[in-house]
Amino acid sequence: MRPTARPARLKRRHMLALVGAVLWVIVPMALLAGYLWVLATPQYQIVAGFTVRQEESGSLQSTGLGGLVQLGGLTAQRGDADILYEFIRSGDLVRTLDQNLGLVAHYSAPHARDPLFALHPMAGSTDVQRYWRRMTGLSYDRASGLIEFRLRAFSPDMALALANEVISQSERLMNDLNLAARENLLEFARHDLARAETDLTAARGAITDFRIRSQMLDVSSDLQGRMGVLNTLQQQLAEALIATDILATTSGENDPRLAQSRARIDVIEERIRQERASFANAAPMQANQPDYPNLLAQFEALATEQELAETRYATAVAALELAQDNLARQTRYLAVFIRPALPDHADHPKRGLILGLSALFVSLIYIILTLAVYALRDRR
Repeated sequence: MRPTARPARLKRRHMLALVGAVLWVIVPMALLAGYLWVLATPQYQIVAGFTVRQEESGSLQSTGLGGLVQLGGLTAQRGDADILYEFIRSGDLVRTLDQNLGLVAHYSAPHARDPLFALHPMAGSTDVQRYWRRMTGLSYDRASGLIEFRLRAFSPDMALALANEVISQSERLMNDLNLAARENLLEFARHDLARAETDLTAARGAITDFRIRSQMLDVSSDLQGRMGVLNTLQQQLAEALIATDILATTSGENDPRLAQSRARIDVIEERIRQERASFANAAPMQANQPDYPNLLAQFEALATEQELAETRYATAVAALELAQDNLARQTRYLAVFIRPALPDHADHPKRGLILGLSALFVSLIYIILTLAVYALRDRR
């Protein structure tokens, strides 16, 4: 029979483990609890929500100038929200808040009593920006463009003032972006109008040069005149043929009138042939005859170019008028859907959560170290 186990007794290693637990876990947690409940400065949190909204430019789309507005940058709602998100986290906003509301002085005021949660009075710009990001929280939904902003301060009035100033500076940023976009759009419209004017002037000058070179005010009118001449010749030919037939039936072949009538028919037919040849041939039959096929091709090309230039000019004028109208209009603005309100109690720091997590991690570390020490000791 195996001997009965002896009753457990408190040994020296047990006392060391208990003393270590007191010194490693209980005393630090007691000090941390005293700091959190006695020395830690209460923090008041404010929540605000806003997004960037843009005016629907139906008039621009109806005139076919929506692409021009997009080039001017008036449809970048998602991009504006991204810019706003980075602006709230930037050092520029921190410096503006410090100049207007004394941000550094407020957050560093309780440093002598609460160095854990307060800002160091001699902190540099990078440290101040890092502390600002620690005291604020941003939730940004890229799909909808909604931004939820959380801010903590050591007094409710300062928290409200900071939140309102953040919204004010965000609205100013949107106004600056809006003004820059509208000025860019106006500059683009003016540049496009100047280019359209140059093209229209060049097209009209080309038409004028063509008329001087060809000595024709209008090729179409001259061609219609030529066609009228050809119709007249054909009518005269028909009358001459009828007269010749009548004369041939009433007189003999030796009649000089019959020879004269036939000669007149030959002359008319030759003239008709020459007139038709001047319309169809690329090279004129005579030096004084115009080259109608080439002239028509040149005139149609120049007329088409002038028509396109006039269309571009009309579009550019309309775009400039719309850009000037939009210059005095707020096309993008900051829409606040959660207004900041004065907090009635301090909900930070989360004392219970901080103490509980600290106790858990410290206890786990102490247990792991204790087991490791005794494992090494038992192996010897």
